Amino acid sequence: MKIILTGILVLTFGLGQAQKEISMKQVKCVEMVMFRPQEKVSNDELLKAMTATNKIVKNFDGFIHRSTSINDDGGFLDVVYWESKEEALEAAAKVQKIPEVMKNFALIDPNSIKMKHYEVFSVQD
Repeated sequence: MKIILTGILVLTFGLGQAQKEISMKQVKCVEMVMFRPQEKVSNDELLKAMTATNKIVKNFDGFIHRSTSINDDGGFLDVVYWESKEEALEAAAKVQKIPEVMKNFALIDPNSIKMKHYEVFSVQD
């Protein structure tokens, strides 16, 4: 798992450098969410909804970076980097109160959601 997380960190931060100066040393928590669209929702619909959610999520305290990916069988992976687990959990509670985000999240099959938080204990620059 360490190798996979390292690869995700390197890939994601390499792509995000132009958008925001990111220090890997700021990252204390990695949030990973795997999910699938509801049965009658297309991958394109969910892709657009997740992209629209970025403009809101990026304003939460402790937010560093977010990437959302899709694999060949239609599974989505959302990876969010936070300055602390506490801030990640606070954002998760706050996002539940934002109608625009909840409308987007309604496109996700709730039975498919697998969410985990990982404490970052080592960073390689």
